[in-house]
This record gives sequence, C-alpha cells and structure tokens, in this order.
Amino acid sequence: MPEKISSHNKSIVNFIVKNKTKTNKIFNIIDIGSNIGDKSLSLARNLIDKKIENNLSKPKELGRVKRLESANENYIKILKKNFPKNFNLKGLRIVIDCANGAGYKSGPKLLESLGAKVFATGTKPNGLNINKNCGSTYPNKIRNAVKKYKAQKTHNYGELYFGWNNWSGAALDENDATTTELDGWPSTTWGFGFGGDSQLGTGKFSVRYGLQFNWHYFRLKGNTVISKVQDTVNGNGTVFEPAEGVNFKKSVYRIIYMDLPVMFHYYSKSRGEYGGLSLGVGGYGGVRLGSNHKAVYDDVFNDNSKNVLHNNYFSNPFRYGAMAQIGYGSFRLTGKMDLNYLFDQSKATPDYKVGSLTLGWVFP
Repeated sequence: MPEKISSHNKSIVNFIVKNKTKTNKIFNIIDIGSNIGDKSLSLARNLIDKKIENNLSKPKELGRVKRLESANENYIKILKKNFPKNFNLKGLRIVIDCANGAGYKSGPKLLESLGAKVFATGTKPNGLNINKNCGSTYPNKIRNAVKKYKAQKTHNYGELYFGWNNWSGAALDENDATTTELDGWPSTTWGFGFGGDSQLGTGKFSVRYGLQFNWHYFRLKGNTVISKVQDTVNGNGTVFEPAEGVNFKKSVYRIIYMDLPVMFHYYSKSRGEYGGLSLGVGGYGGVRLGSNHKAVYDDVFNDNSKNVLHNNYFSNPFRYGAMAQIGYGSFRLTGKMDLNYLFDQSKATPDYKVGSLTLGWVFP
C-alpha cells in the first residue's frame, strides 16, 4: 500500500530543502531517515539534488586556471631577504630531507642559490607519501645521507703510511760518526693513525688532528751495535761501536712513538670530494713507547740467529717537531722533522735529530 506522507514528515522535508546549505544538518537528518519513511526520504533527496543542479554555474561562466611559473623563484627571493646581504654558504655540503612536502623544490634551490652544494632527498611527492619513510618521522634516512655525501663538519679518518727515515747531527767523535752512519733505504718507518678533520668556517680550510703510532727502524752499517754505558767516572751515555767476533747480517735500532699531530689543511675541492689537491702544515708531539736493538747473524754453528735487546739507550721519552703534507685524492706525502734530540743531551750521547718522509693512504 503506497506510503502517505504525513503533515509531520512534510514539515521535515521542507526543513531539509530550506536548509540545504547546512550540510551537517542535512546528512544528520538523512542518516535517521528511516524514521520519516522511505518515500519522504526519497522526496527530500530529489528536492536537494534539483536545487543544487539549479544553482551550478554554466560551463561558459566557469573561470580559468593559470600556473604561475615564477612562483618558486619569487618565493626564494622573499626568503633570501631575511639573510644579511653578503651571507653565503659556499664550501658547505648540505643534505636536506624535503619529506615529499610542499617545499621539495624551493628548499634545495634556496640553499643552492646561497652557494651550498646540496644533496636533496624526499623530492618525489605524489600527494600520499608525505613523511613516508622520510622526514621527521624517519631520521635515519637523512643521517645515512649525511654520511654518504660527507656533509658533516667533522670527518673521521684512518691512515696507513710507509717511508724512509734518517738522523742528522754531530756524533760524539770521529769514530762514532763512522759507526752511526745509516744504511740508506733499509732505514724505514711505518705507522698507522686515526682522527678527525674539522672544517673551519664555510671555506676550504680545516684543522686535522689525531693519534698516530710510529715505528722507526735505523739500519746500522756493518757490525755496529748500540750500547748503553753506565760509567760513574766519565758519565753515562750511549755509544755505537763495532761488535767483535761476529758478522752481522742486520743490525737495527728500533724506537716506537705514539704521536699527537695537529695540522691546518687547505683543499682545492670540497673536503668531501676526492680527487683534489690538499696542502697541510703543522706539528706533533709524542711519547716513546719502547726501543730495542735487533741483530741477525750466523752463530758458531753457522745457523741463523737473532738477538733482541730491549733498552731505552738514554733516548728522550718525549719528542716534538714540525710536519708538512701534500696530497692528491686520498694519498698523502708527509715530511716530519723532530725539533728535539733523539737522545738525552744531559748524558754522553750524540745530538741526533730524526727526520722522515712517508707516503700514506687516508680513508674514511
């Protein structure tokens, strides 16, 4: 039997139509429409749809949409007015995570316009991926990018190096000068180290500092040995003298240091870019960790033997000196010169100073 619309339901329908712009009220009433009957609800919906269609703009009356292509550039110009006139970010490597948000274009371009080398991530928004695996809710992404592109102010490094060392100065006497002559290139040095390289300001200068462990090998000629003399009459000292009754195959005086180097560096390219020229100058201080004399020889049975005697030989427990470095890419050529004497000058010892030249490899 057809449903009759009561006067009460007609009042509700009229209320819905008259208040068609009050969206929340309309839908709230429609949601409980079962209370007013299906026919009444259908009538209300038809009336609303008809009213809306009558109020829609005709196609010829619609406006036009035009993209403002210079919007980003204009926005960046406005932002730059907030910086001092000569402000720049030259020499800086900056990683920015745009989080797939509205500033994915203007953010990187602003930093680039100020002179920074910019590495941007989170620059592919699709309307649904804002902060998805990026941005403030996923900081690991930008942290890894900073390491990848070497954008941090301080770089940690390790180094390995090998080279040649020698000593220079006056011997105790003419005989000592002969016996302390070194055997050229077999007198080697090697070591390893680690530390940090911190950028100074926004330029291409930095200060490098670290910790190094250095082994110095002084190859003595012939049958020469180093000896520590304890003499209460003539004084204690260190002498180099030929060993008798034995034929040395090798005689080496070895000393080990732990050094703290500090250098000021200039890089022709940004510090994070390998392939450029680097220049460094600075100094170092160190402490002796140990020393010994090693002799390799044939014994009375013509068997190969060796003897290692651990002794400080009145060597100075500390050292300090100057150093200079030139590099290309990750390779470094370094020269060092001790400014204090190898041996304690309050004893009867040669006044020798140690110098070295090494080729090294620096790695992150």
